[in-house]
Amino acid sequence: MANPRARKKLKNPKLKVSGKPKKKLKFKGLHLLKDGWNKKGSVAENYKRVGLVSKLNGISGGANKKFWLDVPSYQKKQQEEQEGEPQKVASEENEFADIEEMLEDQKVEYAQLGGKNYEELTEEEMKKYIPAGYGIIKRDSKGKVEKIIVPETGEAGEEEEEEEEEEEIEREKAPVEPKTDIARSKSLAFIHFYFVKRSPKTKYKS
Repeated sequence: MANPRARKKLKNPKLKVSGKPKKKLKFKGLHLLKDGWNKKGSVAENYKRVGLVSKLNGISGGANKKFWLDVPSYQKKQQEEQEGEPQKVASEENEFADIEEMLEDQKVEYAQLGGKNYEELTEEEMKKYIPAGYGIIKRDSKGKVEKIIVPETGEAGEEEEEEEEEEEIEREKAPVEPKTDIARSKSLAFIHFYFVKRSPKTKYKS
């Protein structure tokens, strides 16, 4: 038989498990999100479905950061550019498709030298075929640097590089057109306030 202290614990009503179910939170957000909201999915999954991001400061970890691979427009563009070569389409397994393609082009150019090896080329010949922004470091058997070969770029080449950099900056700054009704609406701040800033434990009056 249990001792008197254990018998008192069994009779204490505060220690008994409550049979009340957990109260479900009511969805009090924008009607555009409310209609297509999946209760079984997370906030990030629901936002991704409608073309929004759940965190404005980016993903810190624990998720796939290569979100552009899932964008239909990006996949369509890759298929149009590299039609007939599915192995080069950007994917999570093949992240270096662009670099591999560049190296293949360089091999074609080196093959035009008459089958010479890299060691047989002179310094002037190497400068012709080294891509802009790259260089060759020659080392001895002990690993000491003997020679550094960098292609000579004149004023015209520098101006072209500056123009290319400016074009890239302009492309980065170009605004992206929204593709969903929620993204087109002007209530993004309202959505962010309701689903990111508010705590689910806080009660609000309807």
